[in-house]
Amino acid sequence: MSLKGFLRELCSLPSQGFHQGPWEDSIFAKSYFQATVEGFFDAAEEAEFILTWVENGPFLDLGAGTGRLSKELNKRIPGVVLDLSFHALKTGELPGVQADFKQIPFQAGFELILLSFGQICFLPREELPNLLKACRKLLSKEGVIVIDVPSEEFAQDMDDYNEFEDMGDEVCFIQRSYDPQSALLYQKQVVASQKSGKFKSFSHTNQIYSLYELLELFKDLRYKVAYGAEDLEGTPIKEGSQWMIFVLKKTWS
Repeated sequence: MSLKGFLRELCSLPSQGFHQGPWEDSIFAKSYFQATVEGFFDAAEEAEFILTWVENGPFLDLGAGTGRLSKELNKRIPGVVLDLSFHALKTGELPGVQADFKQIPFQAGFELILLSFGQICFLPREELPNLLKACRKLLSKEGVIVIDVPSEEFAQDMDDYNEFEDMGDEVCFIQRSYDPQSALLYQKQVVASQKSGKFKSFSHTNQIYSLYELLELFKDLRYKVAYGAEDLEGTPIKEGSQWMIFVLKKTWS
């Protein structure tokens, strides 16, 4: 592979948009799972915040990954986790189901549904309403949905934030670009062999949402925003906020 061809692959945008299927064998997946462990907030503190909104459970963690929050919550209330990746689930400690957001195999009765660490960004914009409608049906009468999600400011800061790692026999490049018009954050990983010059690539796309867009969607789907802030201390979301956290309840009007 020529240097020109390698750079063309590295810099081109994903052709298929949102990644389909589990991330089983990707270095990008491993680094993402590590990021979910670290989280945007401290896991113990975020779990303690979440538990102020629930009493007995059970909870459902959608896109649980390795169980960053589930492990903390399960110390106090029972729950179950769901993830598309078996690689993620097998490292967890809770009952888990390998399944897609689009076909959640559970009945109603959850006091808490988690969509944490930007899980709603894994869906194309047009699919989010259906996911939130499904979650509404799964909630108990007084149940809540907790969503924490990156802001537009965060995505803009990620634009051209690229990484390089020398792994001995291989080198790994991660290239990022943000398109404000479509509000899509593109991430591409290219791993190249230093011996053969051959490479393999992995692409992933995140849908980014504005505060106004989310509030309008919650209203349309008859959700009440019981909590909306940039952190766990109630700091109002403002221009420059890197993250947003919401607690949603069903309305009955």
